[in-house]
Amino acid sequence: MNPNLSKGQSRLKDRTPDIFNSKEMLPAIIYLYCSKFLYYLFFILNLLLVLNTSLFSQQLPVFQQYVLHPPLINPAITGSSECSEFVLTDRHQWFGIKGAPSTQILCAETAIVRRNRSHGIGIHLFNDINGAHKQLGGNAGYAFHVNLNRTRTLKLGFGLVGMIYQSALDERDFNRINDPVVSWNITRAFNFNASTGVYLYHEKFFAGLSAVQLLPTNSSLNTHANTRTFFLFTGMNFYDPERSFIYHPSLLYSFNLEGDMHANLNIKIIYRESSWILFSYRHNLAVFPGFSNSLVTYIGVDFKNASFAYGFDLGLTALQKYHYGSHEFKVGYRLCPFKYPCPAYE
Repeated sequence: MNPNLSKGQSRLKDRTPDIFNSKEMLPAIIYLYCSKFLYYLFFILNLLLVLNTSLFSQQLPVFQQYVLHPPLINPAITGSSECSEFVLTDRHQWFGIKGAPSTQILCAETAIVRRNRSHGIGIHLFNDINGAHKQLGGNAGYAFHVNLNRTRTLKLGFGLVGMIYQSALDERDFNRINDPVVSWNITRAFNFNASTGVYLYHEKFFAGLSAVQLLPTNSSLNTHANTRTFFLFTGMNFYDPERSFIYHPSLLYSFNLEGDMHANLNIKIIYRESSWILFSYRHNLAVFPGFSNSLVTYIGVDFKNASFAYGFDLGLTALQKYHYGSHEFKVGYRLCPFKYPCPAYE
């Protein structure tokens, strides 16, 4: 203690950050400008919906379920909630069409929290069936999170995940035509890949950038299976005066090296942290100005440590008249020793 200061003055000095100290200046600058940055980011991403030109569309099936489990698109989010969580999701696309895609994902993640940093560990197992084509595999990821200020309200995460899966093409039910490409057998191939990401987050906002399927194409069954894709995911939290409702708008913008681009506009409304509803508008940026792909509605209930959710996907394309929409289910269990979860999970 400085002998020239009283005890009260000393405590006040200890609690007052020195903004001229280089260790304090960077977090302060980041904190002051993050909110303005996100507002500009929302504006720029919406502007991209108008300015994009001739592009082709293709979505990766597993990553479509990011709304129910954000680490699927960015490994840096793993462990950011500082909770241990188990999630099972089941998605059935284009219900009513024979051989329509269906995807099941089992997720488990936990966090190891230290004073100034934390570590996230996650495992995902998935099964994806799309007609005669099937994928079965899993991935393991690690994320490292650091505090950017003394109050531990602004954090930055870095993540990396490795994936291994088996692709199979079942041609046994194909028509017996004279086609040298068709073998009328089951063809299998193993594939390896990796994803990485960075994630900046606060109680009131978040922004993340990730690159998935980094390795070059090595699948003989599907030349598009390992297309490198980039995701930009950002959002905010707004509270009403009584904090009964939390309004959580977010935006996901994705593109890959083949020229495919998509944008999802989401709004989630949470009531007393026990029930919620989410609306997601998904836009396909194929040709100017793009076209509507689907409108998704999710409803969810959190009861103690358990969570349940259901999603209905209404297609906005000509294919909708041939099926009864897409349906998605989630069951989860979470143990949270800390009070404030990551905003991406809100």
